[in-house]
Formats: sequence, structure tokens, C-alpha cells
Amino acid sequence: MLRAIGAAVVGYIVALVLVFVGLTVLWIVLGPDGAFEPGGWDTSLTWNLVNPVIGLAAAIVAGWVCALISPGGRSIAILVGLIVVLGALSAVSVMMKPEPTTPRVETVTMFEAMNAAQAPLWTVILNPIVGVIGVVIGGRLRGRPAAASAS
Repeated sequence: MLRAIGAAVVGYIVALVLVFVGLTVLWIVLGPDGAFEPGGWDTSLTWNLVNPVIGLAAAIVAGWVCALISPGGRSIAILVGLIVVLGALSAVSVMMKPEPTTPRVETVTMFEAMNAAQAPLWTVILNPIVGVIGVVIGGRLRGRPAAASAS
């Protein structure tokens, strides 16, 4: 059981790191003008559509790593539970987050953007759903035995 819990925690950390790296690259590519709607802190449609793709890729890798560490469905189920619970907490925090009172200036650091960004609720709800799907896919990919090579 401890191995399954550890595998789920490692899988979650892998997902966090990959999402952070992916969103950092997206930020570098889009910049503030591409990441936000003009003049405000609302995230752009491009950001909102690419974000779940990054999350899906990260979740697939996380599920694969989780299943690698602890084969069997228990570790994947724990990781799915983590994603659902933490995703729900994230959704609640976004709903309670006040809108920024300061307008967006031309030069914005990534960390300023992270604090002030106003993502639509649908993306916050979609992220854990995509995460669960990705983890299950990754777990199943790892669970498959390698195909025997034909001679």
C-alpha cells in the first residue's frame, strides 16, 4: 500500500513539473499579449485551449510513471483521487479569487501573470477531468506488455 501511495505522489509531482514546464514554454511563446485578452487579465482562447493539451500530456506521463513504480490499479486509483480532490480545491479557489484591481501593464512577468490571471471556470473544471483521462491512459500504456518481435 505504501508503494502505491508513493507511486501516486511521485506521479502527481511528475505531472506538476511537466505542466509547469509546458505552461512556461507556452508563456514564452505567446507572451502576455497572446496569453491574455487585450488589456485585461482574462486568459486568451489560445491559452485556454492549449492548457488542457499540456495537462493531458503531463497526465499521461504521470500515469505511466505511477504504474511503472507500482504496477496494478491501486496506485492509479490513488493518483486519480489526488487529481480529483486537488482539482476540486483548485476550482473552489478560482471561484473565490477576487478579480485583480490593477490593470495589466505591457510588461508582465510570468509570476505576476500566474497571480493575476483570470481563467474561465470551464477550464478549471476541465483540467482535472483531462488529468484523470490522461492518468488512466498512461497507466494502461505502462500496463501493457511489450509486443513480441516477429522473427
